[in-house]
Amino acid sequence: MVSEKDIEEIAIKFTKGERPKGSQQIFVRRCRSLFGLDCHLITIVWSSLETSGILQSMPQKKTVHLMMALHFMKSYGIQTQLASMFGVDEKTYRKWVWLYINAIRKLSRFYVSENYDYYYIS
Repeated sequence: MVSEKDIEEIAIKFTKGERPKGSQQIFVRRCRSLFGLDCHLITIVWSSLETSGILQSMPQKKTVHLMMALHFMKSYGIQTQLASMFGVDEKTYRKWVWLYINAIRKLSRFYVSENYDYYYIS
């Protein structure tokens, strides 16, 4: 089981390599700007992927791969730049990003209702 502390340690590597000297709020804001979620919510997503059994089919289970996918969805930047940020080549980056994006998509059946009510404002 991955803890919030484990996620924080990975996030610290990508937020200037250190915890901000100011407050926890600065660190949370940096995480949200990089990954779209704070460390607590990333832990919940990881836990949901594990408990739903979606991660069982993954060749490797690393939280950094999930964070790559979250960062890609947040920034949607050039793969060469994004891959270098995580210290991998483009092919490896692309592989893990899309595996985890599809894994996150599979969570929708657990968290999104199929009974949609659409309201249109005229």
